[in-house]
Amino acid sequence: MFLTYFLVFTFSGTEFKNIACCKIGCLLALELQRGKEGMRLEQYYDTLGATAACTLRLMEEAQRHDDRTGAGLRGDAWFGSVKAAVALAKKGYKAVLQIKTGHGLFPKKFIENALEDAPGGIWIVLEAIHDGVPLIAIGYRYSTRTTLLFVATKDAGTTRKGNPYQMKFTDDWGNVHIRDVDRPDIISKFFESSNSIDKHNQCRQSELALEKRWQTQNPLFRLYTTIIGMNVVDCYLLADHHKLINHRIPDKEYKMTMITFAGILAHQLICNVNSLLSLYSPMSQELRSLLADSSTAPNTVSILTPESTSTITEGDRVIVSLRLLKDANQEDHHQVAFDKTTGSKGKKRTKTRPCIRCLKQDNKRRLVGFGCYTCGLALCCPNALNKDRDCFLEHVRAVCRRSNRQSISS
Repeated sequence: MFLTYFLVFTFSGTEFKNIACCKIGCLLALELQRGKEGMRLEQYYDTLGATAACTLRLMEEAQRHDDRTGAGLRGDAWFGSVKAAVALAKKGYKAVLQIKTGHGLFPKKFIENALEDAPGGIWIVLEAIHDGVPLIAIGYRYSTRTTLLFVATKDAGTTRKGNPYQMKFTDDWGNVHIRDVDRPDIISKFFESSNSIDKHNQCRQSELALEKRWQTQNPLFRLYTTIIGMNVVDCYLLADHHKLINHRIPDKEYKMTMITFAGILAHQLICNVNSLLSLYSPMSQELRSLLADSSTAPNTVSILTPESTSTITEGDRVIVSLRLLKDANQEDHHQVAFDKTTGSKGKKRTKTRPCIRCLKQDNKRRLVGFGCYTCGLALCCPNALNKDRDCFLEHVRAVCRRSNRQSISS
């Protein structure tokens, strides 16, 4: 089941409601809040009210280009209500929503009284049908003092015992102990992805931090900066999920950081300006001629779009191309990862070779797992230990332009 998670965040007086993918962490849809009076004109407001209508609109926007059935969401307390769960179920969506303030039609007092003296790890499940939709109400005793409340559609998950919550506490001598607290499976899966938006915000605000680097008094530029940050973080999460980066590096210390990824992404976008501008039909003739002249300049390197850097077929073998660059002669140079080898103990490891350019120019032996497939040379690329050098790009740029003139023999 494809699940999503909601959260709300505000900045510079602008409030967004958003929805993100639980598995990847990318934002799927945003809704700009236009104030109490402005939101009255939005869809579903007259029948569902502000909160449930916003929840349903975001879910529909996230699934607008997805024909798969059985999609569902996990929503925090702002979005949680019986009305929202019923509205989502009528549209064919599954839902698990936390209940706090929106407890209308929810048996809050009954559950709290039933679990008043219960220890942590106890839960109660109630079933009901509201407006023709079967629902379940869950009261989970999180600790001896706190009871968490949830409403869910009946097909959203199971209430059997799931992965326990690990509670940490210190004894009288300051030693840290861990105790497993039981909880239903539907609640375990809820909290597995409940920090999706928080992690996305941390990457955008703390690691990338464009708002701190591009300081401005212009509110529109400030808003545009945040939108760019969201897109960069989404690209980073997608690249990590599809194993384009970090998949061969087990140590987190040496994984590609957000700053390094943003620099590489900006470099590729600048070099791909011809491809990007060609997507827009209204373009002046002067700009087209300028781009045509720059594309045929000698000793230039053009980086193709990611769609053209997919695979290389070598007989029955398919090799993934990480980057595809064209040299001054318009010949392709593929950057590929070296094959994995099996050691004497049967453990698989990546074959490494010394970077040929680092060895010749700096007399440094840098072992890398990437190289040029066309030339058969090991060449490094920017990473955590080598941020200011791209030997693969320098290797392609060093290829001289061949003359097309035919030699005349006397």
